[in-house]
Amino acid sequence: KILISRGSLQEAKGLLEQALKYVPSYVGIWYTYANLLGDIGDFDEANKAFEYAGSLDPHSAIPWLNLGITALDSNRLEDAANALDRAISLEPQLAAAWNARGMVEQCRANPDEAAHFFQNALSAEPHDLSSLHNLGIALRSIDRPQAAIEQIESAIASGSNAPETHTTRAHLLADIERFDEAITQYREVINANPEYLDAHETLARLLPQLGQSQTALDSYRLVIARAPVSFRFWCSALA
Repeated sequence: KILISRGSLQEAKGLLEQALKYVPSYVGIWYTYANLLGDIGDFDEANKAFEYAGSLDPHSAIPWLNLGITALDSNRLEDAANALDRAISLEPQLAAAWNARGMVEQCRANPDEAAHFFQNALSAEPHDLSSLHNLGIALRSIDRPQAAIEQIESAIASGSNAPETHTTRAHLLADIERFDEAITQYREVINANPEYLDAHETLARLLPQLGQSQTALDSYRLVIARAPVSFRFWCSALA
């Protein structure tokens, strides 16, 4: 774990493989090993490791949850859905599994189904920030902006500082034509996260629609003036 925390992933992988030769039935090592394989992008082997961990610990939902998340990260949506359904059947109150299952449906462009899974996640864990955010996104996708903003504001009230969540609130405020509040929210996100492009880009598109073309790029200018910025930020500013 020390090597993993330092980013020495290949060295950590070698040590874990040695450990598994001596204690091949130690579930905890298989979990760590499988997660590490996912971190280094070897998703096929990570899936095999999680499946083996599941065979050693058949009544635990955790290996199936981790397998589902790893499959989701590699865009293997059918494998992800199957693993997460297994996790949910073993532990119906596992909010993380419901949330990940909803993300599978988001990737499949099924926002109604995604919302169902996110709502189940929140039934299990009402203040889960990821589930609140994701439910807001799903509700926005099915044109329920007022319900969406309630979920996003619940996430913020529950302590979310994620720029994605605060920017989504700005998007929703614009959707329901509360434009002054939306502009304020975008600017607050930019002040806290100067290179968060979604806020810059959406604000730059919104202001001309409101007759404020002359200030559309001000946020870019302010960030560029006060600190060196990434190449990606420059590309966005010049687009």
